Amino acid sequence: IVFDLRVGNGQITSVKYNALSGLLTLDRSAAGKNPVDWFPGAYTKPVKLGNGKLRLHMFLDWSSLEVFCDGAVGTMLIYPDPGSVGMSLRASGGTATIERLDVYEQASIYREESGKKPERIVYALGHSRPGGSRRQGGMVGI
Repeated sequence: IVFDLRVGNGQITSVKYNALSGLLTLDRSAAGKNPVDWFPGAYTKPVKLGNGKLRLHMFLDWSSLEVFCDGAVGTMLIYPDPGSVGMSLRASGGTATIERLDVYEQASIYREESGKKPERIVYALGHSRPGGSRRQGGMVGI
C-alpha cells in the first residue's frame, strides 16, 4: 500500500507498507528542497500487524508528517512547495482492500484573538545529536 501525499510540482511524500517484508517506509526524497545534507530521504521500520490488518493514523500539515502504525511512530519534516497539495492511495505489486478511510481537515495552528493579528503556535520535537544539536524527524518505536 502506498499513500502519496503533498503531490504536485514534481514533488511527493510517500508512506509505504510492504506486506511481504513487514516494512513501513516514510519517504521524503522527492518532497521538496532538503535544507541540510544530513537529512535522510527515507526511514524504514519493521511493523507487526495485529490481525493481519494495517492500521495507520497520519497527521500531515505544510511541513511535517506524523505516522502511527501498530506500535511504531514515524515523524519527519518535509519542504514541499505550497502548490503541492494532491494525494492518492494505491496498491503496488498486488491488491489491497480498504475497509475504512477517514480524511479530516486539520484546524489552523493560528489563534485568532479579537482585533489582533493571528498568532502562530509552533511546537518542535526532535532528539539530540552528538554535540548537543537537535535533529528533526526519524523513526522511533514506542
